[in-house]
Amino acid sequence: MAYDAARKLEDLTNEAESILLSPREVTRIIASIASDTFAKRIRIEIQHLDQIYVWGATDDLPKVLVRGNVSEGIEYRVYGEYFPETSSEQSLLDKLRALPPALWRNDIRPMGGVGWKFESIRNSLSRSVSRLVENQVDSRVAAIYADLDNFKKLNDDAGHAKGDEAIRMVNREMHNLCGEFGGIPFHPSGDEFYLILPADSLLEMMDALQKLKGRIMSFPFQSTDGAIINVDITMGVELLSGEPTYTDIDEALRKAEASTRKPRTENSPSRVETSTDKRRGKISFALSASSEDVSTSAVDFLKLGTVLIRRTAQSKRSTFNDPRLGLIELIARRIGSDDKKAILERVEKAISWLDVEVVPTYSISALLGARNPHRIPAAAIALAIASGLLQNRTRTGEVVPPSMHISISVGNFGVRVDVDGRTAWERPGEGGGDAEVTVYDQNVASRDGAIIGVQVGFNTQPALPDKTILPEHFFSKLVVVDDRPNSGGGLPDFWQAAVALVCKVAASKKGGCFVVGWGSNPEESDTIRRLRGVSFNVDIDEMSTLSSIPSDQVRDMVEHISKTLKVVGDFSSLVSALYENSGLVWEPHEILESSAVEAAEILRRSGVDRADLGAVDGVRCQNAGQAYPTVIDILRREAKRVSADDAHQELRELTSFKIVLEDPLRFVLPSYLAKQQEDVSRYARSVLLDPASRLGGKLREDGQYDAFIQELASCYVDSAGMKSTRRALLVVPHRVRDGRCTPEGLVSVWASPRIGDDSRGAIDWVFTWRTVEAFIGLPYSMFGSIRFAEGMMDELRSRSDMKSSSVEIGTVTYVALSLHMRVDGVHPRIAKMIVDSSSD
Repeated sequence: MAYDAARKLEDLTNEAESILLSPREVTRIIASIASDTFAKRIRIEIQHLDQIYVWGATDDLPKVLVRGNVSEGIEYRVYGEYFPETSSEQSLLDKLRALPPALWRNDIRPMGGVGWKFESIRNSLSRSVSRLVENQVDSRVAAIYADLDNFKKLNDDAGHAKGDEAIRMVNREMHNLCGEFGGIPFHPSGDEFYLILPADSLLEMMDALQKLKGRIMSFPFQSTDGAIINVDITMGVELLSGEPTYTDIDEALRKAEASTRKPRTENSPSRVETSTDKRRGKISFALSASSEDVSTSAVDFLKLGTVLIRRTAQSKRSTFNDPRLGLIELIARRIGSDDKKAILERVEKAISWLDVEVVPTYSISALLGARNPHRIPAAAIALAIASGLLQNRTRTGEVVPPSMHISISVGNFGVRVDVDGRTAWERPGEGGGDAEVTVYDQNVASRDGAIIGVQVGFNTQPALPDKTILPEHFFSKLVVVDDRPNSGGGLPDFWQAAVALVCKVAASKKGGCFVVGWGSNPEESDTIRRLRGVSFNVDIDEMSTLSSIPSDQVRDMVEHISKTLKVVGDFSSLVSALYENSGLVWEPHEILESSAVEAAEILRRSGVDRADLGAVDGVRCQNAGQAYPTVIDILRREAKRVSADDAHQELRELTSFKIVLEDPLRFVLPSYLAKQQEDVSRYARSVLLDPASRLGGKLREDGQYDAFIQELASCYVDSAGMKSTRRALLVVPHRVRDGRCTPEGLVSVWASPRIGDDSRGAIDWVFTWRTVEAFIGLPYSMFGSIRFAEGMMDELRSRSDMKSSSVEIGTVTYVALSLHMRVDGVHPRIAKMIVDSSSD
């Protein structure tokens, strides 16, 4: 144990000498090492003039283990809970002596902070920042520029010694911030400071910076005449992603500094970006000025914000993307009461520090945007306050008392938050129209059902007026179905999976569900029509098997859904539907886990070892009826490749997969889809077989179809000498529209005539398809391919110049460049059902 602790101390010392370690990380490593040593806990103190820097335990420890000098005038002490008792424990003290000098690096400036322009910093900064964020979900960092306010007055009235003391105090406080929150502090020069902070949680970062400001302002300095002088701090923030270099961060700090300067105005047209007129005492974001400001109506804005609160406030650290609104929410949560005076004072103080302009508009980006506009709607602040007050009353996880009522109203009087009939916060203003929403009351408390969105079309996400996509966590589950039957040339909905998934999610909540649909011609979608109960019947037993819930429960769910389903056509209707039906979400939103898929070795084929092909490459079967369940079984068992569709739903995928049908005209349709014979035939005609169909028409462009027939026929006419050719190939035209690739599903058709000794002929066919969904896309397109080949054979036989009418269809090979299935918990069950039923 002692050996391991010694090795870890050596590693930490070496790292501290080579890269900049966050004080928080050093503290974490020290705590881990100390727990395995005699000391149990370790605290390192380095005293630099009048300031003490601390790593490790934050409270005082009783025993001084080692002490010494880092350099002249800079002393260190290492504390522990216990003294060493054995020789091996004594040997650990030498390792402890080496650590403080490594922490107090050679690039520390005379006032106590790490310098910026040292060569050692340039060489190690990129690695240091990568280390800072290596365990974050979001790899963003914040580059923060800061300088002191009232510093000149302090120097003039109290003397430069007090000014130097203030700088040392700020360096220590920044070290303490990085010890609590994480990050690396710097002191480039004078009264300027830099911070590189992890930005995985902007709200926590803002909270930490506000506390830093408070501690700095609370430190009193006495002037020569006995007056008390306090300094303040101005900060600018720029966010970076990826793996920034020293140059990237240096440029970000320049932008952060520029954000602290006041912009040009009509009253001062000569003011430029390099003006020294600062936004004193405030924190400014460098990105805020470039944000769009698209507004919606007052009622839509408040309803959207209310749904955001109900769906997010209890299950996430912050309800809002904008950390400034998150900070206001946090203030209201900490106040905890509807004390109007306390809320007004604290919120107005925060608004002043956050350097925002409060406006009577309704900008969508203020609620959901990724950027932070300088102008924040007063209604957004009201929503943040209402969310914080609600969180305070619900933070124990208990049900809110039914009497609690939180509402927000806006109008010419301004904006107001009411709690139980009393005004908790208000701000005067004009414009925007009258609107009122109930954030929470007894009615909202009683709603405990799932909110399910059914999106018809992969690219029909509900967009807000500023083009922001409505967050998926607004729904308990978002079910995406294919819209191509309505847009032309595509497949029908795989409605069985969609309906089963809706039932499964609905059954997970005691309060049932509310289903809202939208997208491309949603009323024509099979899924929507089945859910609504229009002209279709749902097989209750099948839905029960697929969703793993009892049949009587499925029946109840289907009846409930058919009565409550709402199809919307615009943003206002969708937001209103969610507002009227959403309750408070108490836990993180459910993610339906994919079923486990076992690996299996099936349909292995022998060959040269180094070029061996497996089941993931293809199958050879007699007909489509055999091929379909075999392929589904391979896909669910063998597919290791994981990808996602346009709706970001996880898929299992096989690439360049080949199906060879030896007897293609027998059992053209799998038994699983026998009831859809009419639908499949209609699809084949409307998409591929008819001369004017989507694909059939393209294949006849530029005369290639006729040339294709002629090429095949030439192999069998009397003058042909019974030749064979493989040149006949149909290619579906691929056009680029608006700079985007928009290929059709079918890529090409290839034919290869075969001539036997008895003058009988056979033509083998190869159809190449692009991206194929396994459950519906595969059988539908395979059926169309077989019927297309069959139709061309009929055309050949009918020609008068054919030597023999005994030309037969040979093998049909179907190639899918991508063959995939979803893994949302329902599709694997359907796969098992298909495979099991084919084995009966």
